[in-house]
Amino acid sequence: MQAQRQSSRNSSEEGSSPATPTSSTSNQTPATTSTSSLPERSYTTAPGSPTFRETTLTSLPIELLDQILSYLSPLDFVNVSETCHRLRRQALDDTFWQRFVQRNVATKLKTSGIDPSFHKLYTRHHGRWFLPLHRIWYSDQYPYGKLLYARYDPYRSCIEAYQVVAERGRLNSSSVDFAGRQVEYHPFHPYVHLDLNSASIHLSGDTNEQPPDFNDEIRMPPTLQDDDSSRVEHSFIHTRNLETHNEGWQSVWPPRLLPTPDDQRVRNQSPSGFRSFDHNPSLASQLSTATFRIRQWIEFSHFIPAGLHIFGSGGQGGKRVGETVATYATLPVECYTPTKEKPWQGIWCGDYTGHGTEYLVLLQPDDPKPLPEKAQRAFAMWPNVNENAVLDDEDDEADDAGLPLDFVHHWELNNAAEQQASQTSSSSSSTTSTPAASTSEASTSNPEANTIPTRSRPSTTTTPPQSDPNDTAPYKGRLEAIKLTGDPNIPRGEPTWFVQDLGSRGFVGYTKDPVFSANHTQNTANNKDDDDDNARGEEGEEEEEPKRIVRSVGHVAHTGFIGDGYLPNCLVLISGDRLAQYWETFGFMSFYQRVDLDGFMSV
Repeated sequence: MQAQRQSSRNSSEEGSSPATPTSSTSNQTPATTSTSSLPERSYTTAPGSPTFRETTLTSLPIELLDQILSYLSPLDFVNVSETCHRLRRQALDDTFWQRFVQRNVATKLKTSGIDPSFHKLYTRHHGRWFLPLHRIWYSDQYPYGKLLYARYDPYRSCIEAYQVVAERGRLNSSSVDFAGRQVEYHPFHPYVHLDLNSASIHLSGDTNEQPPDFNDEIRMPPTLQDDDSSRVEHSFIHTRNLETHNEGWQSVWPPRLLPTPDDQRVRNQSPSGFRSFDHNPSLASQLSTATFRIRQWIEFSHFIPAGLHIFGSGGQGGKRVGETVATYATLPVECYTPTKEKPWQGIWCGDYTGHGTEYLVLLQPDDPKPLPEKAQRAFAMWPNVNENAVLDDEDDEADDAGLPLDFVHHWELNNAAEQQASQTSSSSSSTTSTPAASTSEASTSNPEANTIPTRSRPSTTTTPPQSDPNDTAPYKGRLEAIKLTGDPNIPRGEPTWFVQDLGSRGFVGYTKDPVFSANHTQNTANNKDDDDDNARGEEGEEEEEPKRIVRSVGHVAHTGFIGDGYLPNCLVLISGDRLAQYWETFGFMSFYQRVDLDGFMSV
């Protein structure tokens, strides 16, 4: 009883005591509280007791609300539109959806095409806007592969992709005096364009239906055959990102040698024909925006030719044959966009003689990965041979490096001849003071020149300077050439050549041969017959700068990619849009030309 009275007395005293300002837990009334202590709230007076009202998103001015919503993604906009009527009206504003569409296409859009609004247009191709965003797509079809260019057609409101093809014209052979020998080459000025006769991808959608789920295959318009008895069917398939911990033992596309946006890679082998659920995304977070697949098959309309083996599944009446699945991947746009510091990176096409024209990507990585072991050993042959490294016929080191033994001894003989000529020149220069003597001294004192084999130094090469003055951007770092399309010897996704260093460590010299001049390139491309007249008329013009030559190694193999290796070569840096590779072993010069990607947008 006494305890209860004491508790009641304490409660009575606490209830009658005034609220102290130092108490953080005391009950306070709005009349005794300063509004400055609540900056996030606004104090309003209303009939009856005073009330507090929080500043909400919908109470903001329209201009400020638009600025906040501009940072959201399209999926976030959908979530915002489901909160209230006020935000729904704001989220359906077509200005936002025009921005979403414009981010993924290269051309400036003024209207939504056949769609009533940009919101409808974006919904039509939801989950597929990454196709025109990345533009360049290359497949894993062995060994040749395929290069596609994707774009959005604003007149038909569809997304299409066409194969990039090249027409090189008549194959003429010419020769040039390079590295002390007559080197064969083919004038290479291909006409690179899109094959508009048949679209590899055509996604039009329908404004009256919802976009398909990510795990559904999207049927595309078929290609009819000449006799109308069969047609080639295509379907577009979304892909699911591969888990990082599974990459070590699975075959993936793109290969790890090539970069990809956000390192997105997928499996490119499947016993089930990529029909199992783990290949297709079921959620937006699983969707790969850097890869996709195309399923292709032949479907007969009325009959099946006698003796034709039927396989595959899913066709009506068992008339579906020849099914194939190709996986496509893209490249980060910053990897193939040339800059002042990296003028050679980009998409190129090269002359591969009997194999025709092939496409490759040139990379200038900031943090390059180690070169393949065989490429490293091929680069090591340069200083080793020049330092009188002797290789016996039974030595396996040359074979492992990808170098034929007769080629190695060929370099040794030329080095011995160079040393003998250098001694003769030095003895003559000690008795006679001539311009040639000063040139010999400059060549002898140059450590760059002394470490380069004679056959890599053209006869038209000017004397290299004491130290390379261009050992700065863009002449620095590595240059890698990786095939996007291939041939039976070196398939797609494999390197075709490497330049270990564009700077002083890889510097060979300069060449002023007319075959590498811009005038020669233009005359050959236009098939002019008055080359001699043009050359005589240009005698008074300013002389072109000599072209830089650097060390490189080329990737070679037998048919079927058997016994691959690397050979020491030389790369001539003609310009930012043209290169030449000298294949010493074959006595051949191959040219490379940059592909104008921006020109495909207006076709």
